[in-house]
Amino acid sequence: MVNQYINEHGNLDRFFTPKQLAEYLGSSISALSQYRAQGTGPAYYKIGRAVRYRLSEVNEWLEQQRNGKN
Repeated sequence: MVNQYINEHGNLDRFFTPKQLAEYLGSSISALSQYRAQGTGPAYYKIGRAVRYRLSEVNEWLEQQRNGKN
């Protein structure tokens, strides 16, 4: 779903729901919730009660998580 959007629109600044992001990362919604509670996950926005992630910021966070040599 997320990859399809990017392929069609090329927009990394769109906001995604936890469900969409979990699909993109191959993770779970509960893991994202734990990251938010621990302060260890990607940056997120609270819009009312809704949580949203900006994909460009998620990709920056992913680069910071990388381990090992190139």
